[in-house]
Amino acid sequence: MVSKGMIKDAKKPEKLSVSSVCQGCLEGKMVQRPFPSNPNKRHYDPFELLHIDTCGPMEVDSLGGSKYLLLIVDEGSGCMKGFSLRAKSDSEECIKKYIMAVQTQFDYKVKFVRHDGAREFAANSLKAFYDDQGIEQQVTVPYAHQTNGTAERAIRTIVTIGRSMLHYAKLDKCFWAEAAMTAIYIKNRLPSPKCQDQTPFEIVNGFRPSVKHMRVFGCRTFVLTPKEKRSKWDPKAREGLFMGYEEVSKAYRVYDIEADQVVISRDVTFDESTLGFSPRLPQGIVDDTALDIESMNINDEPHPMQFKQTGKRKSRSISQEQVLQRTLLERRGTGLEEASAPDDSESHQAKRRSSARDNLDEEQKGSDEDNEDAIPQVFWRASANAVEGTDLSEPTTFGDAVGGPDQVHWRKAICAELDSMKLRGVFRATKLPSGQHTIGTK
Repeated sequence: MVSKGMIKDAKKPEKLSVSSVCQGCLEGKMVQRPFPSNPNKRHYDPFELLHIDTCGPMEVDSLGGSKYLLLIVDEGSGCMKGFSLRAKSDSEECIKKYIMAVQTQFDYKVKFVRHDGAREFAANSLKAFYDDQGIEQQVTVPYAHQTNGTAERAIRTIVTIGRSMLHYAKLDKCFWAEAAMTAIYIKNRLPSPKCQDQTPFEIVNGFRPSVKHMRVFGCRTFVLTPKEKRSKWDPKAREGLFMGYEEVSKAYRVYDIEADQVVISRDVTFDESTLGFSPRLPQGIVDDTALDIESMNINDEPHPMQFKQTGKRKSRSISQEQVLQRTLLERRGTGLEEASAPDDSESHQAKRRSSARDNLDEEQKGSDEDNEDAIPQVFWRASANAVEGTDLSEPTTFGDAVGGPDQVHWRKAICAELDSMKLRGVFRATKLPSGQHTIGTK
């Protein structure tokens, strides 16, 4: 700036012969150094190097009371192994068992173990075990999670898959351990970037995995109850939810809803169209219960419904709006009778009801002379019980309810009623058979 004349009255700085470090600049500007990728990264054989890390505590305990997830990742094959732990101190025993199982079952030698130096991985007894097995510990730099990136990234992948399965199946967070183990089971059967055209399962076991037994996590299941645990007329199957697979046997893990526990069985029937504790319709079937009130045209002419009557009277065409009005009146009439107090007011109300019935009977009688297809007297009697307590400002038709000044409250009430019926399984949506037409209902 001085040499170019951008400022004035400034002395030209002298060049220093020895490089100096500005302490104030470092204290105010220093950042973490980048983590460059290593192009000459060493190749490891299967199970030669194990990456270990824990995740937790989780916000809720699992079904078995676990709070933590321990994940072990093999550098050579990408194979993963997970454990659900009640406490971090339980990780020591799990690590020992896994290393011994690898060296015994697969005839591989574990040479290196890499972790972040957490307290649960630095126990003296665990160090003694590593020394006995000739295993070298590689402790990453504190507060530099990138140096333990393989284990950190694997945990993120498993949690992401497990979270997605839980939300899709509409299951509670307490199923996180089952979802995580199922995610690990699936990940071991997916292509690994560490080895081309092979899965971790194939690299470790020497043959390709089969996926014909795999099912949708959280779907509805029916588990056979052994005959030793049931009597002659007891049901032979119990309802449950699919929770995953057993590693050491050809069996499934199922959450028994009634017993509130996970059972292991090979005799399982799956209903993959239903997930979680609420039914999910399969693709291609539309849920007719999802009523879109906003898109309804309340001015449309309702379709007529035919009601058959006994006797000489013929059927009369009655609109759906009239049926809804009658239903509301009948309900309100019943409610008024139940709420009446047995005192002097009861006789007074009875007189009012009688007067209302007489007036309606006269009107109905005149109507019968003009039209023999008259509405049955039972409807008018039920309506008469409700007329005396009717608020004139209250809507009496569906169109008035969803189009009047209180439409917001009426819409919420209608939706709440439909949701209640769906929850209790009052009806089931299905495809309309070919050549058939729908009929109305009350």
